[in-house]
Parts: sequence; structure tokens; C-alpha cells
Amino acid sequence: MPDMNQPEPRPVDMMDMMRNALDGSGQMRARMTTQIAEMAQAQQQVLREWEDMTHGWFARRHSGAQAALEAAREIARCNDATEAMGAYQRWLTGSVSRAAADALEAQSHGARMMKACADALRTNGELQPGVPTGARRGEGGAEPKSPRRSA
Repeated sequence: MPDMNQPEPRPVDMMDMMRNALDGSGQMRARMTTQIAEMAQAQQQVLREWEDMTHGWFARRHSGAQAALEAAREIARCNDATEAMGAYQRWLTGSVSRAAADALEAQSHGARMMKACADALRTNGELQPGVPTGARRGEGGAEPKSPRRSA
């Protein structure tokens, strides 16, 4: 049963909302300008990290494909199973090494991407209202951030 003491919700008028946000003291406009710049900076950082990470990944895939071809040729020339297993083992060692490098790069690039996004959520070093609790400074293993200077 609806609560009769509560006012009936009215639809949001986007034009009124924007007019209210942009009129007046200019504080909202200044805050929006700062947030837009921080969001753009975070986006650029995330894109750079993805680009670097994928370049490394593709380089390792090229290297892996070449190593597999060389191993196959070496195995084809082998005269016994012991030689063939040695060639296979050398290829497998390189393959595992490349997979480990993939994981390490994903971890380091991912951490930098998350930091860039988290930094974009902060104003003057503090988390903005409405950000989920798990994203608060010092939670979830995040390192404390020194306050950012105002521009």
C-alpha cells in the first residue's frame, strides 16, 4: 500500500536540472570542468596501458609462433625420442615463460588502469559522494593518496 504522506514522485526535467547546475555561482561548472579533465586524463592513461599491454602480448605471440615452428622443425630432424623430448621441453619452457610474462604485464598494467580510474573519482584527494564504499581510500588494498593540489 503506498504511503499517503509521501509526495508523489515527479518526472525529472533534464532541462531544469541542467539550468540549475549551470546557473548561479559557477561552482558546479568549475567542478564539472575539473571532473571532465580528470576523466579525460584517466581515459588516456587507460588507453595507453591497454596499448602497451597488447603490443607486448602480440610480440610474445609472434615469438611463440616462431618458437613453435623452430621446435617442430627440430623435432622433425630428431633421431630418437629423447632428442625430440628435449626440443619439446625447450619450447614448453619458453611458452610457460611467455604466459608468465602475459600475467605479470596484465597485473601491472591493470593496476595502473585501476589507479587512473580511482584517481579520476577523487576531488582534492577525497572520494566524491556516491562512490561505492569499496572504492574508498585505504580499502581493498589501495594505497593512501596524497591530496591533489587545486588548479
